[in-house]
Amino acid sequence: MSSEKGIFSIYYEERNMIYGPNGVDLSEFNCAVRGITRPHERTFESLCNWLMRGLRINQETHTVSVQCVINRTTHALIWELMPLASNEDWLTYLQNASHWQWPLVLLVSVHQNPLINIEAAPGDENIDEEFEEANIEAGGTAAPQCVADEGENIPFIVEQLQDEERELDEAMNADSSDDDEDVPEEWVSSDFSHLVVNDGSSVPSDCRENEIVQGARYHSIEEVKETVKCWSLSYARV
Repeated sequence: MSSEKGIFSIYYEERNMIYGPNGVDLSEFNCAVRGITRPHERTFESLCNWLMRGLRINQETHTVSVQCVINRTTHALIWELMPLASNEDWLTYLQNASHWQWPLVLLVSVHQNPLINIEAAPGDENIDEEFEEANIEAGGTAAPQCVADEGENIPFIVEQLQDEERELDEAMNADSSDDDEDVPEEWVSSDFSHLVVNDGSSVPSDCRENEIVQGARYHSIEEVKETVKCWSLSYARV
């Protein structure tokens, strides 16, 4: 059979299974007769894909299970269904069908793929942390998670912070007396009623005021940089 085309009776659609004197009876199902060239050279996965294309089944939303019809007795014809789930099952069926001269019969059932639940299950809050630790132990490089660790170890962030601190230091030490003539008149007013005091709470974070706490989380890299700058200024480390 390996060099010839096998003629298969393919039964499909959900119908009532009937059992008669000769075992399973598939006469209630729809049937299509199709030829498969060199079926021994096909894998079970390719068989399922071929069946799904032939039956116009959406592979993104549904899958199929396949059963074959066999006879386990030698003195009578008592047909029964046997599920196929692997290459070994498929090849064993073809060999026995060729040896015992069974008709080539497949029953295809269609099943909807289970929906994926993206909600975190109770107790899964620490999955990301455990996964990150596993990567580190395995020698992997963990991606930045915007978590303060009492000392940045990401080179490009360190360089940016050093450049910004250097610019800030130069600006603070520069002589700004030449710009006094350009100060707007309203700035020298003695009326301070319109001023608003900045209490320093514009940077939301999980760390304490002017202090980086191990384990604190931030929403972005910019927020981490701003917090580190505030901490550096408060401890005169600029």
